[in-house]
Amino acid sequence: MREKWEGLEDEVLRKNKSGTRTLFIPKDLQLWEMVGVMERVDRDTFQLRPEIAIEKRGQLRVLGKTFQDAGVYIAQRLEFISEGRNIAEALAEEFYAYGGALISGEKPGEDVGGETMRTLSLTQDETEKVDRWLAGEPLYVSRRARVEKLKEMNSEEARMLLEQERQRTLAQFFRVAEKAFELKQKSEDGTLSSEYRSRLKPWQSDTPLHSAFLAKVYGNIKNEIETPKRELVETIFRRGLEFLQRNMGVDKVPKIVKEEILHWEGGEKTLREALRIDRLEEELMWVRACGSLESIGQKEHEIIQQINQAISVYRHQGGDSPSEMVIEQRFNCLGGSLLAGALLGQVGINYLVVDAPEHSLLFVVRSDGVIEWRDMINSTKGKILDDTMFKKAGKEKTPITVRDLIAFSEHPGGEGLALSPKSRVWENQFWWMDKEQRGTITVFGPEYGQKIQVLYNLGTTLNELGYKKEAVEAYKEMIALNPKMAESYYGLGNALSSLGRHEEALEVYRKAIALNPEDADFYQGLGNALLDLDRNEEAIEAYRKAIALAPQGSGPYSGLGSALRNLHRDKEALKAFRQFIARADRYDDRELTETMRKIIMDLQKKLEN
Repeated sequence: MREKWEGLEDEVLRKNKSGTRTLFIPKDLQLWEMVGVMERVDRDTFQLRPEIAIEKRGQLRVLGKTFQDAGVYIAQRLEFISEGRNIAEALAEEFYAYGGALISGEKPGEDVGGETMRTLSLTQDETEKVDRWLAGEPLYVSRRARVEKLKEMNSEEARMLLEQERQRTLAQFFRVAEKAFELKQKSEDGTLSSEYRSRLKPWQSDTPLHSAFLAKVYGNIKNEIETPKRELVETIFRRGLEFLQRNMGVDKVPKIVKEEILHWEGGEKTLREALRIDRLEEELMWVRACGSLESIGQKEHEIIQQINQAISVYRHQGGDSPSEMVIEQRFNCLGGSLLAGALLGQVGINYLVVDAPEHSLLFVVRSDGVIEWRDMINSTKGKILDDTMFKKAGKEKTPITVRDLIAFSEHPGGEGLALSPKSRVWENQFWWMDKEQRGTITVFGPEYGQKIQVLYNLGTTLNELGYKKEAVEAYKEMIALNPKMAESYYGLGNALSSLGRHEEALEVYRKAIALNPEDADFYQGLGNALLDLDRNEEAIEAYRKAIALAPQGSGPYSGLGSALRNLHRDKEALKAFRQFIARADRYDDRELTETMRKIIMDLQKKLEN
C-alpha cells in the first residue's frame, strides 16, 4: 500500500465510478506527508475558493516557524540551565526539526545541533511570541507588568530584566521537568501513598502532584504538537461538509414541500439546487450593499427560515455522517445542524453551534443584532434570544447578553462559552429533558463546535457497537480539540472502563468532575470504576454523591447496593436495591431489574436466617 501510495498524487483522493472520491492514506502516515495530504484534499475541496486552502497551509507554516524559533530560544539559553540541561538540549533540537517538517512538508534532514542554533538570531517580536507560547498568557502578562512598574528604568535595563526573567523561567521549567522524570522512573504506576490517599475524596486525583507550571507548559506544547493531526481531521471534515451541501438529495422530500418551500421546478436533484443557494447568496450580497440593517436582517431571517423549513421535513433518526445522510436522506439533530451550517456558511450568514444535553442546536447571528434560536429538525421551535435568558456557567453566574453572544461569534474561543439557561428557558426550549438533567449548554464557533459534536457522537456510537479502542481514540481526539469539555472525559472513562482499564478510567472521571462537579453521571461512572477495582468504601461515597445530585435516577442505587453487599452491609444493600427497582425504567432497565429482584430475594433469605 505505501509503495503504491508514495509519490502518486491520485492515490490520495481516488475518484470512484459514482463520481465521489475516497481518501487513501497509509497507516504510518508521517508528519511531513500529512501536510501534503492536507494540501491535496483542500485543493480538491475548494476548487472554486482556492484562497481557503492557501490560508490553511499558511497557518501550518506559521506554526512551524514558531517551533523553530522556540528551539533557537531554548538553545541560546542553555548555559543558564544547570538541572535538566540534557532535556533542554534535546527539546530544542526536536522543536527545530519538527518546525522544519511543518514548513517544508518534507522529511527532516540531519539534526541541527545546539551550537548551530545558538548562532541564529530572533527578532524582539519573535522572542516575545515564544515567551507567550512557552509561558502562557498569564505568566507572560505578569512578567511584563513587573517590568512596567519600574518606570525609572531605561529601555536597556528593562530588556535585561526581561531576559533574566526568561532565564529563570527556563531554569525552573527544566529543573522541575528533570525531577518529574526521576519521580516517574521511581513510581511508574503513578499512585500516591495510601497515607496521602486516605485524606482525599474518591473523585480527587491520586497521581503525583508535579509543578502546576510544568503541567501547563507541557499541556501547551502537547496541544501545539498535535495541531497537524487535528488539521488533517479538519481537512477531512471540511471535505465532508462540502460533499453534504452539494449532494443532499430531495428525492424523498414531499412534493408539497418542494412546491411551497423550495424553488423546485422538477429538475433539481439536491437541496442546494432546490433552495437556489447561489442565487440566495447573490440576493443577500445585493441587500447588504444597498439596504438598511433592518432590511438586511429581514432578508437573513427569510433565508434562515427557508433553510430551517426545508431541512426539518427530512426523515429523522438517521446518522450524522455526510455520506450516510446523502444515501439515506435522513439524519439526527446533529446531522441537521451540519447540513444547515454548510448552507448558511455558503450564503454568508454567521452562526454558533450549541451543544445542549442530548441535542444539537444553532444560534444564527443576523446583521441587525438579532440572534435566532434554531432547532434544525423542528422549525416550529425557533425563538429570538433576549438578554434575560442566560447566565455564565460556573461560580460567577454573571448575565450573558445578546451583545455578548454576538461579540463571541466574531471571535469564538476554542474552549467555547458555557451558559446556564434560566429556568423558564429550560422549560420552554428543552422540552425533551428531565429537570435533573439540566445543567449547562456550551456555545462554539461553527466548524469547531460541529467537529466536537461529531467526535462525541462517533465515540458514543463506537462504544455501543463494541469498537472500544476506536471509541477511546475518538474521545481523545475530542479532548485534544477542547480539554475543558467535561462530557468528553466522561465518554472516555466509559470506553476505558468497558476495556477493563479501570485505573485509567478513574483519572478521566475525576477530570470530568473537576470541570463540572454538578453532573450525577460523572460520579456514577467514577463509582462504577471504583467498584470494579474492589474499592468499595470509595465507591459508596461516589454513588452517594451522585444520588445527592439526582435522587430520582436509578443507576447509582444499583452500584451502591453492590458495593454495600461486598462489604456485607446487607440491610443497607437491600434498601439500595429496592430504591433502584422503584426508579428503574420498565424497558431500558428490565434485564437489570430482574437480576436485582433475584438478589433481593437472596438477601432477604440471608437476613431471615
